[in-house]
Amino acid sequence: MDREGIPQSGYKKILVKMPIAVHPTQARIWNAIELGKIKGDMSLREIGKIINVPAPQQVKHHLEQLRRMGTIDWKDGNYVFNRK
Repeated sequence: MDREGIPQSGYKKILVKMPIAVHPTQARIWNAIELGKIKGDMSLREIGKIINVPAPQQVKHHLEQLRRMGTIDWKDGNYVFNRK
């Protein structure tokens, strides 16, 4: 672990059209939303298939992290970007 308590094994920060560094799974979610591949009526399992993440709870976790960071939100039944 580094000084911030983040496990270093398999963890990389990357920047993908976002003003902040995010986990690679979050970057894949961001890109899929941007490309319109993720719709509001999709299950976590369906989203996982699109971004190549087999565990629905992992998808849920990363969606929630993006929402908490303020980069995405849930409006009118779809994920949308909070562009400031």
